[in-house]
Amino acid sequence: MANMKNRLSPAEFDALTLSTPEGVAAYKETRAELEDARLARQLGLMLRQVRIDEGLSQSEVAARAEIDQGDLSRLEKGEGIRGATVGMVERVALAMHRRVQMTLIKLDAAVVREDPKKVTTGM
Repeated sequence: MANMKNRLSPAEFDALTLSTPEGVAAYKETRAELEDARLARQLGLMLRQVRIDEGLSQSEVAARAEIDQGDLSRLEKGEGIRGATVGMVERVALAMHRRVQMTLIKLDAAVVREDPKKVTTGM
């Protein structure tokens, strides 16, 4: 049984974890999930701040956007909601007299991994 008192350094943990194909796959999946969660939280914080700045309640915004108030609450918390779409986010933004603006920004060459189809997310 492993001695739990001696913690692995981050480098040792990575070497152990990434030493098998299964470990690499799990690592990539976890990184993707963490990035998804980070983006959802960031979007939620922006929506909440705009709503507060506009002096609107969640109920008012949800009614204007024609979505459930609970869904708006989960969206603002970054929890995501089943069936959430960019269109839904746009409706919420419009309900607060805003528009969603999306920009695709070219990544620096250093960000692109060996496989140019897969990139890191800057985490």
